[in-house]
Amino acid sequence: KSLGVLASKTPTKKLCKLAVKLFVGSTVLPKSKDLAQTLLTSAAEHSESLEHLNQVQFSKAYLKKLEGVQEGKPSLLAEGNQELVRLANESHPASMFVMARELIKIRSQMKAYSRNQAEQTAFGYLKKAVELKHTPAYFYMGLAYEEGIGVEPNMEEAVEYYSYAASENDPQAYFKLAQLKKEDAELNFKYTKKAAELGLLEAQHNLGVSYLEKGEVKRGFAWQLEAAKHDFYPSVVNIGCIFLYGKGEILSNPLAAYIWLCRAQKFENSPQLEELIQASEEAIKSLKGKA
Repeated sequence: KSLGVLASKTPTKKLCKLAVKLFVGSTVLPKSKDLAQTLLTSAAEHSESLEHLNQVQFSKAYLKKLEGVQEGKPSLLAEGNQELVRLANESHPASMFVMARELIKIRSQMKAYSRNQAEQTAFGYLKKAVELKHTPAYFYMGLAYEEGIGVEPNMEEAVEYYSYAASENDPQAYFKLAQLKKEDAELNFKYTKKAAELGLLEAQHNLGVSYLEKGEVKRGFAWQLEAAKHDFYPSVVNIGCIFLYGKGEILSNPLAAYIWLCRAQKFENSPQLEELIQASEEAIKSLKGKA
């Protein structure tokens, strides 16, 4: 009953977003697949328009696809994709965007003819999604024009779409603009900082490196730590190195270095990383010997 009241008073789009967050789970919101599905069922029952119902159907299909990937269930993945394609072919903006993004990601694995078809389909979906003002599609439309995905390459068009996406606070767009403005140090820094503030891990890492190179150690360390906390590998290694050797106001802390470097090893190992871990172990032993 309480869920029904919530569904009747909460906008469908927000309810669907909450369901997805519940399905995925986070440190703030515990994972609950059953509650996510219950919310979507309740949202469908209280949908007041075809647009709202399509939004619920999209969320259900997206979660089905996600579950198929996470649990290795090809049939579930296929069902989710089939439903998303149906919605995309009915010009549902979010479905067109998701399918276009998927086609762009997997196109390199296809043979030439199939790849060409996939790229044209992806561009067609993106074009319609943009016409319907679906904000996430603008960045990928820029990517399509930059790389010639289903359309002739056109950097002017690409920058225009990236700029619009950035104006809508798309962190990927800001980071792309930063990369395109590498020769302009001021703009590169400005766009990287904006992307970092919007949560893009690679931008947070790069911003941290930039501050460290300028000698602003505390700021650089803080941004590296922000990315490292979300397991961005280069930042995790950098934090480990800073703690190992110390830098500026950040004093050497071999134990913290060991913890961070071992954390990095869980994602990727290398002889260089093993040497750093060994160095941190030796530093810890040295400190114990002095105690």
